[in-house]
Amino acid sequence: YLLVDATKPYTDVPQQFVQDEQIVLNIAPHSVHMLNMTNEAITFSARFSGASKDIYVPINAVLGLYARENGQGLFFDPDEYANVQIDEDVLESNT
Repeated sequence: YLLVDATKPYTDVPQQFVQDEQIVLNIAPHSVHMLNMTNEAITFSARFSGASKDIYVPINAVLGLYARENGQGLFFDPDEYANVQIDEDVLESNT
């Protein structure tokens, strides 16, 4: 699962599933199509309530990556990217 801060700029996730400004996305291979992870963002297509949606998550919006089975994984400090310069031109060209 991917834990995302849905309030970060350029984050494109289905807002109806956002709770407490966060969303948990299932990125298992059988749940997503065209999964792509780069240094700038994680992108894929998935179905939500039967409708296909393209997802765009800038790396600075990723709060954690963990296993459903036991909840173990990597969790990041929300301030991890506070001093990192995000190249907005790259983000805009990918959205």
